[in-house]
Amino acid sequence: MDADAAVAPFAAAQLGVFTRAQVLAAGWSRHQPDRRVRNRRIRRVYPGIFVDTSAPRTWEQRVLAAVIGAGPGAAASHPVAAALHCLPDSVREGPEVSIPNGRQARLRGVRVHRVRCERSAMRS
Repeated sequence: MDADAAVAPFAAAQLGVFTRAQVLAAGWSRHQPDRRVRNRRIRRVYPGIFVDTSAPRTWEQRVLAAVIGAGPGAAASHPVAAALHCLPDSVREGPEVSIPNGRQARLRGVRVHRVRCERSAMRS
C-alpha cells in the first residue's frame, strides 16, 4: 500500500485533518509531511497538524484541527460547541476549545479556555 493510501482512511474520517504522529505511524517517512507541504498536497494548520488540500475547507474542519491541535482532553466549547450541535442562535465564530486546567495550548486564531472540573461534579 502506498503512503497516501495508508493515510486516506483516517484523513477522510477526520475531515481531511491528520497529525504528524498519525502519518508516521501509517508509514510516512519523517520528511514526507514537509515535502507534501512544499508541494501543496497538504497544508500545515498548527504545529504537527495538517490538512489534505484536496479535502473541502469547512468550518467544522477548522474546529476539528483546533481540537486536535490543542491536545488530549480538548473539546470544542462555548458558541462553537453549540453550533456543532445545531442549537438555535449559536454563532459560528473562530474555533474555541476548552482544555484541562494546567495544560497549555497556543494556537493561532483559536480561543483557548482552561477548565477546572471536579470529577464528583461531573457525575451529578
